[in-house]
Amino acid sequence: MLSAVVPSPIEGTGFGLYAWEEGLITFTETTVLSSDPKVFVIMPFSELFDILYRDVIFPIADNLGFKVVVGNEIFRPGIIIEDVQRQIETSHAVVAEISTPNPNVFYELGYAHALRKPAVLLVRRQEGETMPFDVSGYRAIFYDDSIGGKKVVERDLKHYLKAVLGE
Repeated sequence: MLSAVVPSPIEGTGFGLYAWEEGLITFTETTVLSSDPKVFVIMPFSELFDILYRDVIFPIADNLGFKVVVGNEIFRPGIIIEDVQRQIETSHAVVAEISTPNPNVFYELGYAHALRKPAVLLVRRQEGETMPFDVSGYRAIFYDDSIGGKKVVERDLKHYLKAVLGE
């Protein structure tokens, strides 16, 4: 059995399966499934970031047609990290809030980068703070924790997520 998730929309109209063997190879019961785009949100669990998620990230992504998943809303028995990895693997992109040096956030972002998932980085402006070296080369949305900052992150997040959709 072969199961694969294509990380981004396939350009063009074709799809193919290839196999090499000396004998006869037959593909049977082949199905290609399409799903709505999904974004996985990576962030620390605190009221400050929950507000950002509820008031900005979720509404913007949802309005663009994304299914939005955040780790603290996965309710099922099992191993937490396996659920998180599965969500990242099946997502079209991740949105990661990296303002604080949270090991879980950076682990999940690193996993998404290893899978070559598009990652939208959000960074709250703080006096004297800079992005960690390993992610400093990535584009990020810098925002202020204010009403004006909310408008900036809404506008920029919308542009980034539209780019993920190929718009």
